[in-house]
Amino acid sequence: ADSSTSTILYMDYNYDTKDRFFTPYYDVFFYYFRHGGYASFEFSAKVWTTQQQGTVAFWELLKPGSPRFYTGSVEEKDNAINNLGYPGATVVAWIYGSPDPICSSVPFFHLFNNVTGDHYYTTSTTNRDSYINSGGYIYIGITGYVLPYTP
Repeated sequence: ADSSTSTILYMDYNYDTKDRFFTPYYDVFFYYFRHGGYASFEFSAKVWTTQQQGTVAFWELLKPGSPRFYTGSVEEKDNAINNLGYPGATVVAWIYGSPDPICSSVPFFHLFNNVTGDHYYTTSTTNRDSYINSGGYIYIGITGYVLPYTP
């Protein structure tokens, strides 16, 4: 995929509902920040808004009363819909699905907090380890591979 056509994956976080919201569209990010009770949290990575060679869908799954979660795995998406009560999935962006980093891509780590129900995603091994060691999160795995964001 052409990294010059990638865009920032924005993340908002709602402290009341423990819900993380990802979007590659600044206007959507800003709307949730201004009107949806979300706080600007971080710029996570770079992704694509259309499918590129070697990329897979980055799915958003949301069910009422639960924080949304994201995956690059069709199997995980299908399991959530067929067995966990999620009504469907939406493609948010396109990421690499390969377990071997391509074009300087980095792992997008997925963590989960059993107490709050929060799903946390990061490219930072430091953040990943901190959330596991002192934040009560467990390591779920690698959701996919993204381009690192450097401001």
